[in-house]
Amino acid sequence: MLCIYLEPPLNSGIEPKKAISFMKKFLKITGIIILLLAVVFFSLGFIFPQVTYTAEITVNKPLVEVFRKYNDPGTLNKWIPEMKKLEILEIKPGMVGTKMKMTIESQGQTMELFEEVIAFEENKLIGLSFDAGSMHKKDHVQFISSGEGTIIQGSYVCEGSNLFYKSLFSLFKSQFQTIDQTYLNNFKAFVEG
Repeated sequence: MLCIYLEPPLNSGIEPKKAISFMKKFLKITGIIILLLAVVFFSLGFIFPQVTYTAEITVNKPLVEVFRKYNDPGTLNKWIPEMKKLEILEIKPGMVGTKMKMTIESQGQTMELFEEVIAFEENKLIGLSFDAGSMHKKDHVQFISSGEGTIIQGSYVCEGSNLFYKSLFSLFKSQFQTIDQTYLNNFKAFVEG
């Protein structure tokens, strides 16, 4: 059996006291950088407590048909593919105050959204409020008749439930906008298809 024992060189060029001093400075600078990054990250939640954006599309169908199909709970999964189930918890006259629970499955995760109708005007607009634990979202969607069909204009506001999520969501504005625009594109394909 062959054993090899290696000893560190006696004169490596760095004195132990200098090495310890260097390591302390390195850890101190690293700690300061991490602290600054944390301060910058959390300041985003104070500066941008809400993420607002819009999405729009023109559907080449009459206003009444577009509005009816957009608000039909039985066809939501045709244009929101992640939606697996929709339960109507409470229906109110005039729709405002109606409550639903939506089950979404995305990237192998199942999530429940609680939804409430906060504004409703037949063939003109619908306002929805969503609560998904860490996220609160409000959608305000208008329907406008045009010579080409129906213009759907959505205004959206996302807000985190605490400072961490407010800061995090401020970094994902374009992704949120892409998701809602994709849903409108899917809806157009569904209605016109």
